[in-house]
Amino acid sequence: MALVGRDEQLRTWRITVERVQAGRSAQPAVLYGLRGVGKTVLLTVFRREAAGRDWIVAHRGADRG
Repeated sequence: MALVGRDEQLRTWRITVERVQAGRSAQPAVLYGLRGVGKTVLLTVFRREAAGRDWIVAHRGADRG
């Protein structure tokens, strides 16, 4: 899975995960962008990293309608 140009988002995610695991607060995040820019790919990486830390991960799809 190729993540091109997503270094900042990955860095922010990893800092957030470390803060939460240390019992500190973290800011919420929203991913947005045009269709096909890689939001789902990025979320999949986030999910895998969280699951690798034994976090419980939920997946919820949304329909426009």
